[in-house]
Amino acid sequence: MLLLGLAVVAERERWFARLLGAASPERVWIWLAASPREVTPRAFLLARDFELAAVPPSARLAVAADPEYLVRLNGVRIGAGIYRPGAPVDVYEAGPALRRGRNRLLLELRSPIGSGGATLRLTGAGDRLLVASDGEWRVFTAARRKLRSLSTPLPPAPGAAVLGSSPLARWGLPAEQERPAFRDTVVAGSPRPAASWRTARSGEGWRELRRADRNGLGEELVEIDFGEEVAGYLHLEVDQGRAAEGMLFFSPTPDVALDRGPDRVVVAVPHLGFWQDAAAARFRYVTLIGVPSLRGVSVVPLRAEAAAALVERGPLPGVLGLPMEPARSPLVEELRRRLLPEGEGPG
Repeated sequence: MLLLGLAVVAERERWFARLLGAASPERVWIWLAASPREVTPRAFLLARDFELAAVPPSARLAVAADPEYLVRLNGVRIGAGIYRPGAPVDVYEAGPALRRGRNRLLLELRSPIGSGGATLRLTGAGDRLLVASDGEWRVFTAARRKLRSLSTPLPPAPGAAVLGSSPLARWGLPAEQERPAFRDTVVAGSPRPAASWRTARSGEGWRELRRADRNGLGEELVEIDFGEEVAGYLHLEVDQGRAAEGMLFFSPTPDVALDRGPDRVVVAVPHLGFWQDAAAARFRYVTLIGVPSLRGVSVVPLRAEAAAALVERGPLPGVLGLPMEPARSPLVEELRRRLLPEGEGPG
């Protein structure tokens, strides 16, 4: 009871401190219109165009999403994140990606259970609001070629569903945290490809992983070897015409134990052709389960200073300061039942 009482006091102090900050901007949470009772993996894009008569010297992009987001401005990846209870709003410097005339923000949102929420504010000099999350954002449940080009306006699409403003649901009144932009943390150039692969648990030898394998690896349970430890963002090439859903495990050694929860649940935007991790990790081996459309595996490596700062994240305080377990995904349960040998998964 004492611990519960202390947690209540800590939570009250945290909320009161934020409520007293009257200058805090309103955070509107949006998502696609779907029944929360329909528990199914979803990955989609929220898009918004806006015009600039002149490019400001700097711009502040504040974004958060539950459970997972990648944000791009004019085709440039600015940042990404995976939500945990109590997580702050990520704030990036986005000025270098702005241009005069039409600008386009793309929020790639992924949820293994289908539901979630996202909030965004982009401000320029003097805290002038350039664009924010609202019902004017357009929802694209599959990637389109026209989304990549700024020469034409966004194609017609349904508007985003407005869930409400903070404090809302478990998102409460999140604080803000400055984060380096993606371009400032990774090595410039093409992703580094993995070295070899094998069918996991089959006893077969390792085979060279070549980009020439354009028909896919043809397996639903494979192990990938990068040849040495790497630190960066995993990048998966997948068949644009097939569903890309599965789970993955990172490991410094081969034959990783699969009797724990996956490190990531893979849900790719249909027709996008790739899935890139929303958080960096350190690993040599990757075990992928349930992604038969897989065509290639690589990593976007971190710069030395960013790799040195990469640490395993512990749990953040959730409701009343207590950790919260993520929602269980039926996709993970189905893949375990169908593809993992008996005894290699819980339950």
